[in-house]
Amino acid sequence: MDIKKIGVLGAGTMGPLALADLVGIDIVFSVCDYFWREFGDSKYRPPLAFRQKIRAGHLGIKTGKGFYDYSEK
Repeated sequence: MDIKKIGVLGAGTMGPLALADLVGIDIVFSVCDYFWREFGDSKYRPPLAFRQKIRAGHLGIKTGKGFYDYSEK
């Protein structure tokens, strides 16, 4: 089962990457980073893919591109 199906089944409407695009990848990254630094638990460490998307300027819906392309929607 892929990650999108798991998220849709668990959340009901969208997968975790679509949710990150909706909230903003930079925001999700900041929250993960804060939790990681505050609690010192590596399970909160922000994923490398988020850092790469931020560096590329792909922050989600607000920039038209994130894990999905929103430029024509």
